[in-house]
Amino acid sequence: ARAVHAALEDSVLLVSSDVRTQLKDVDFSQDGRSRHTYRMLSMARRSPHNTVILDMVCGQPDQRELINADIVVYTPHQGDHSLVPDDFCAPTEYDLLLKDASSHSVEQVLARIHSKRI
Repeated sequence: ARAVHAALEDSVLLVSSDVRTQLKDVDFSQDGRSRHTYRMLSMARRSPHNTVILDMVCGQPDQRELINADIVVYTPHQGDHSLVPDDFCAPTEYDLLLKDASSHSVEQVLARIHSKRI
């Protein structure tokens, strides 16, 4: 996510774990995760940037539906596994499946973003 953000002008990167740390929010209950999903969506909607990148685990279909992302990049088994809830439900619909954070993967994400722009 950081590499994609660095490559895009007028973009912002909202990292879920950083937001939780800043707000001292460690509630990973179902209600806490739902509240945090709404928080991330609100931050994204308020952003003045052309591109908003959310780096977060949306472990339930209702969370993904709420976010309603233009592009979903699924990166299984990356990041801090302690942040992945036990009831995580992998997405069945996504634009890209990335198994590593290679420069080729970043290029794939950038190409997908540019293909969605009008």
